[in-house]
Amino acid sequence: MKPILITIAFIAIFAVAKAQQVDTTKFLTSEVDQMPTFPGVSNALFTYIKTNKRYPKSALKNKVEGEVVLTFVVENDGTLSGFKISRHLSPDCDAEAIRLMKNSPKWKPGIRYGRPVRVEMNLLINFNLPEQYKAASRRDQMDTLGKLPDEQKVYSTVQIEPTFPGGFGKWNQYLKDNLKYPATALQSGIHGNVFLSFIVEEDGSISNVKIVRGLSPEIDTEAVRILSNSPKWNPGIQDGKPVRVQYLVPINFSLQVK
Repeated sequence: MKPILITIAFIAIFAVAKAQQVDTTKFLTSEVDQMPTFPGVSNALFTYIKTNKRYPKSALKNKVEGEVVLTFVVENDGTLSGFKISRHLSPDCDAEAIRLMKNSPKWKPGIRYGRPVRVEMNLLINFNLPEQYKAASRRDQMDTLGKLPDEQKVYSTVQIEPTFPGGFGKWNQYLKDNLKYPATALQSGIHGNVFLSFIVEEDGSISNVKIVRGLSPEIDTEAVRILSNSPKWNPGIQDGKPVRVQYLVPINFSLQVK
């Protein structure tokens, strides 16, 4: 009788384990060993956006420019889903950002414990007016102000993206060593991702830190603090030169079971 019971128990355990293995693919995770990446070389995403983005005619006519922050899920097979706008610019620019990434080739999925997992991503897509439209805008400003405004170009996509010194693993270690979970947030069980926009300057320093999507005032403040105190990054590179790059990063506040 014992061998039969042991066999039944083994089958039951195997069935539960298999079901759990399948179920894990249904859940989103922000804690990954390797982030999803666009296929190809390091500047492939930059090239794809530059080649395929269409500036909406109505946005050109109305001289609309700025950034759209698009949130989407990279599925465990590399397809993209769950598109939504986290920062709006205009209805037509928002729609173009969604169209652009819906037509994206499959990504390399995020990896957790050696297995592909579903990961929510945020992508900043910049709509910069072509020079002929900017020239007209500058002339209008000269007529009003009597002089040209001081401008310094900020890129949203570059040939070589900015990176934290040492890479993704060192970034996670920096957060682990320095993040202070606010006591009030712990007591209230508040957890999740804070998304921040910032500029990596030409010398790698961090500036213009802003909350794109927050959790609570105290957690948002801590996220801004830890990013502002970050060591200098490796700056973004365009045409062989370091440039200012606007970047987007999530900081995860995870309640740990002790």
